[in-house]
Amino acid sequence: MNDNQRSKVYAAEGVLSKHKSKLGEKMLKPQRIREIKKPDGEYVGYVIEQPATTKQCKAYMEKVVSYEWFTARWHISTPSCVEGNAPIVGDGRGRRRACWQASSYEIKLPHWARTEAVILHEMAHWIVDVAKVPPRDGSVRFWETQYPANHAAHGVEFAAVLLELVRLQLGADAAKALKASYKARRVKRDKQPQPIHRKAQQVA
Repeated sequence: MNDNQRSKVYAAEGVLSKHKSKLGEKMLKPQRIREIKKPDGEYVGYVIEQPATTKQCKAYMEKVVSYEWFTARWHISTPSCVEGNAPIVGDGRGRRRACWQASSYEIKLPHWARTEAVILHEMAHWIVDVAKVPPRDGSVRFWETQYPANHAAHGVEFAAVLLELVRLQLGADAAKALKASYKARRVKRDKQPQPIHRKAQQVA
């Protein structure tokens, strides 16, 4: 399917660089920060020499998916070969962009991409691809996909899930900023509230 919203979504997300959660500040903290000073000792700024590790990013995602608000909205069963309840995190070496790769159940994060906003973006891709809901007949044997299989990568489903993740993890101010940015850049989203699946919460 034509992914005609990609550049609009990327541009809209720029407002999130100013927003972080306490969890993100704690768990995605860079390993080394070098301060830059003038010869007279005046502080100029700093350079991040080592971003968060893939292990830190994985631990952050595991924490997010353990929250009750997450399990109430999205039921995801990871493959038996994957440790924990969140995707594998790869270092993204040689890549210009972060990505969710369904074939290897992996989120690849180059050094520059190991920020809370980018991780939530990739988690939104993962959710739209694999989240399940209980079937209408009440059976727990066969679960159904929560979002259409033929969705665009940055389509209305993705935009709605990302906004919900931002609201719940980064807070109301971040969600308000992203919503306004969506509107300014004409990013379309599914405006139906993300459903709360009580049964999914119990099974998860």
